Amino acid sequence: MKLLNPIVAGGSLLVTCLKQPAICNQQPATGNQQRATSNRNGLNQRGMALILALLVVAILTTAILDFTIGTRVNLTLAGHSAGYSQAMAAAQSGVNFALVALQEETAKYTSLDQHWAKFSQYAGISEKLFTQGRFTGNISDLSARININLLARPTPDKNTLEQLERLFDVLGLDRQLIDAILDYITPGDNPRPYGAKNSYYRSLDPPYSCKNGQLDDLNELLLVKGMTREIYYGRKEKDGQKIVPGLSEFLTVQSGDRINVNTAPAEVLAALFKPPDISLARTIIAHRNETPFKSTQDFLNVPGVKEAGGQLSNIDTTSQFFSIKITGFSGEASCDIAANVNRSSNQVKLLTWRVF
Repeated sequence: MKLLNPIVAGGSLLVTCLKQPAICNQQPATGNQQRATSNRNGLNQRGMALILALLVVAILTTAILDFTIGTRVNLTLAGHSAGYSQAMAAAQSGVNFALVALQEETAKYTSLDQHWAKFSQYAGISEKLFTQGRFTGNISDLSARININLLARPTPDKNTLEQLERLFDVLGLDRQLIDAILDYITPGDNPRPYGAKNSYYRSLDPPYSCKNGQLDDLNELLLVKGMTREIYYGRKEKDGQKIVPGLSEFLTVQSGDRINVNTAPAEVLAALFKPPDISLARTIIAHRNETPFKSTQDFLNVPGVKEAGGQLSNIDTTSQFFSIKITGFSGEASCDIAANVNRSSNQVKLLTWRVF
């Protein structure tokens, strides 16, 4: 699907204003402004700059509204309303803003204090862009997760397999399910002790076959023998309050072979160590919240990391793969877009794009 260049251009202005609020907020100071107290810090200035940038971008949004007119007939024939077409346009603009936020980041490391990671906050005032419509969404770092496709080989990657086993321990999951996952994504017809191959899946109603290769979508894990929605998506405890995270929050099918220790959640960090150490993982997060790791050596200097030992050869402090999830709204209509992207040398390339 073609991206709308005017919104990308507007997104560049938005990011410029976020980085240098003075550029977008050059107005003579009033008497009240001169008497402003010190609690009006840089965060407030950035908030004002963001609003101003969005208002400027609203002029450029005319191009997106033209898109809705041009496609309204086709969408209506497909059973969609004009409201849906406007919601799709809002969602598209959200994706474009996300692409710009990723592209404009120049730091040589990737961390959660950067603008791309705060995208959900900026999207919160997207209604300034439209007379009718808004978008919500987020950008997540796929390099913060374990790449399950590294196991989709005749001989699964040993480091990834061991890390997945430790992640299961952290989440309190039965390791026997790993046999079923491996059987589903690796070639061959001989099942592992707790796994299943085609003879099992073809006996189901309806029947289907093992993937015997890399997954295209993480949701395919729901087809694996023994995988439940609670395991995959997470669950609530009996008191209805505590949320137990699902396996899907920690896995990906699209990233490299390294874990970004600046963005990985505590569960994935804990699984780096033998045995898994959730306490050390929380210590690591406290350190990076103060100062992001600019190099792997910064990470190794955290007290307790070297002493714990573990799988530290596949760590990094930068990321190339990201997931963008946007929902566009117009009236009661909504449209979801999910995209995975690769960022390299300040260029962001779309890998997958789904509208649903």
